[in-house]
Amino acid sequence: MVEMMLVMLLICVMGIGIKATQFHSSQSVLVKALSSQAIVMQEQAYAYKESRAVEIKEHEAIFDQKVMTYPPDIVCTPFAFHYNAAGNISQGGTVTCHSGNQTMRLVFQLGSGRVRIENE
Repeated sequence: MVEMMLVMLLICVMGIGIKATQFHSSQSVLVKALSSQAIVMQEQAYAYKESRAVEIKEHEAIFDQKVMTYPPDIVCTPFAFHYNAAGNISQGGTVTCHSGNQTMRLVFQLGSGRVRIENE
């Protein structure tokens, strides 16, 4: 029940975010969606006291066995980590996503495990 409500909340938030950013590039929307989904994984890990895996690949991301496919013109650097039962990230790192001449980064921070978006 709680998981269903979290998923519904995520869909609503992403829907509002996508509507508000419809004039932004697909890369910007993708990076924000990756960031949001990573935060959901962290919150679920903490709420359910279970580890949650995140694997970002070149053309797709896997969030605890759920696949998010990127638009064909976007490529990201691979990075894999997990959130433990306390919501802490296993390792910090940076994912760089390229689309044409635009580059954006997702920085996963140790400690808080939060995600920061950077434009280049």
